Amino acid sequence: SDEFNRKSVLKARDLLRTPGKAIGVAPEGTRSKSNELLQAENGLELFFRIGNNVLALPLATEHSSIVPLATKSRLIVGKAFTYDEIKNEHEENPQISVTELMMERIADLLPKKNRGYYNIKWKNNFIWQLKYTVFY
Repeated sequence: SDEFNRKSVLKARDLLRTPGKAIGVAPEGTRSKSNELLQAENGLELFFRIGNNVLALPLATEHSSIVPLATKSRLIVGKAFTYDEIKNEHEENPQISVTELMMERIADLLPKKNRGYYNIKWKNNFIWQLKYTVFY
């Protein structure tokens, strides 16, 4: 959504600046009807910048159908990372946004068929889209 919710961002900032507090962020802004990752909304990087020592923990769910509550689901927990780790990776690959690098960590938790928009890999300074084309 293009609508900026200032009140929610301020609440998130307050929580992220309080030791021991956590927030959950749905970077896509909605549920996927295709059981595939959608493109993340702009602003995911903001949560790192407004908090103190923020640690991100990528989570993904895998459902046996597109109706998550009516099927078996599996919660997949990735390796936690810091903003400095993502920033360093972005400096090495400036053509890839910080948001895309964060979403890649979520996509890596899922089978290729569920990676959707993020069914791509950024390695060794080139972008490789698994389904279609190689860009150098």
